[in-house]
Formats: sequence, structure tokens, C-alpha cells
Amino acid sequence: MKKVSNKFSTICLLLALIASYENVNCQEVMLEKSMRINSYEYFGKGHNLFLTNVDKNFESDFNITKLDDAIEFVNKFNTSFALTLGIKDKEELKIFINSLNDYKRFVRTDILFKELFEDGLCFSRIKEALSIKVIDQFEFDKLNILVQATYDNYKGKVSNSEIEKMILSIQGELDRKCSKLGSEYGQILGITLSISRASIEWWNNKNGNGNAKIPAVVGADIAGAIIGAVSSGVGSCTTGGSVNWKSVAWGACAGAVMGSTGIVGKVGKWLSGLF
Repeated sequence: MKKVSNKFSTICLLLALIASYENVNCQEVMLEKSMRINSYEYFGKGHNLFLTNVDKNFESDFNITKLDDAIEFVNKFNTSFALTLGIKDKEELKIFINSLNDYKRFVRTDILFKELFEDGLCFSRIKEALSIKVIDQFEFDKLNILVQATYDNYKGKVSNSEIEKMILSIQGELDRKCSKLGSEYGQILGITLSISRASIEWWNNKNGNGNAKIPAVVGADIAGAIIGAVSSGVGSCTTGGSVNWKSVAWGACAGAVMGSTGIVGKVGKWLSGLF
């Protein structure tokens, strides 16, 4: 009975999300001049739907004994689910599936945090984004603050509730900045904040205690969103001469999905047993 209930709940969420995809044009959302964080809500909802699907429906294959094979198994689970979301724009769907594949290694939280923080990839990629004007100084400063906070969360020094307060503060600053002036900038920070907010809500509902200093919970989601958004922005601008905002949005969502999948209980326990 519980299994049926879980599937029904997932189906209801899926239908709601499909409706939002049918009514929102990704490119238009990402090009709004006076956007607010709520403009990106459906990417956060999409991220959370993946978490719910993994939490309720994922079943480990204990015949798999190699870690690389297990990572591929998890990735196929996520990409199969992506195909059910009703994303009608074929380009967007292709971008999303490719991004999930690009970041599949991040289901291993140790790899995610080593590459992004200890090896400095997050900071260097954000710096590169500023140098080619994919982001402005405001975004640069706020993204670096978020990066440091996510690393501190991973180390258990900053709680999920402390990150939530920081995100709400930055969100307020971004909304005021963009609504007053209008801006060609702010989209990368906006999509990151939206997914971060959604992630916090999901984990708080699951854990029931936002004050708990749980390493790698919210931090993994936010780190994945940041690297997905910034890398997509830099990559599309470098190769195509301008930012592909579809790539930015779906890259952020994919990075967050893979970052968070590896810390959902049943997946994390299974993968850790294969290290």
C-alpha cells in the first residue's frame, strides 16, 4: 500500500510539473530583463521531483560490484525519469539529458567536493565567467559567497538554516537590483538561488530540522547548481559567441540533480559500499 501511495504522490507532482513546462518558455524566462527569483521556480520544482523519485522509487542493483557501473545505473535511472517530464522542446530535452551525463560522476559526493572546492573548479569557473562578461561583479561576489557557504556546509560548519538565511538575503538583493534597474545579468545567480531554495525546502521537509548541521546535504545541491549554470554559461559563450540560456537553466538543474542524488539515503549507502 505504501508503494502505491508513493507512486501516486510522484505522479501528481509529475502532472503538475508537466503543466508548468507546457506554459513556460525557457528562453523567454531566462531573457527577462526585470526577472525575479520566482521566474525560475519550475526548475527548482523539477529538481525536487527528481529527489522525490529517487527517494521513493530507486532500487539498488546489488549484482553490480563496480562503482563506475553503479554510477551509470543511477544515471540511467535519472535520465529515464527525465524523459517522462513532458519537455516538449527537443533542444532543451537534449541539453538536459547531456548535462545529466556530464555531471553523473557527482553522485559521488567526495568527487563533487574535491573537484569543485579542493581543486578550485568552482572559484576558477566563476572567475572565468566574470572575465568574459557572462556575469557581472554583483553575481561574482554573491556566487563566491554561496560557494564558500556550501563548502562550509559540507564540512559541518554551517547549518542548512544558516544557508537558507543567506540565500533569502541574496535573493532580496538580486530582486531589488533587477526590478529597479533592469539587467542583462542576474540569470545565473537567479537560477542557482531558485534551485537552492527548492532544495532547502525538500530537505527540511524530509529531515524535519533545518538547524541540524548535516554535512553535504544542501551544500551538494547548491554546488551542483552553481557549477552547472556557470559552466554552461561559459561554455556556450566561448564556443558560440553568446550565452545559451537554455543550457544555463538545464545545466544548473542537472548539476543539482546529480549532486543531490548521491546523498539520498538509499543511493548514498549503496554507492559508499562500493568505494
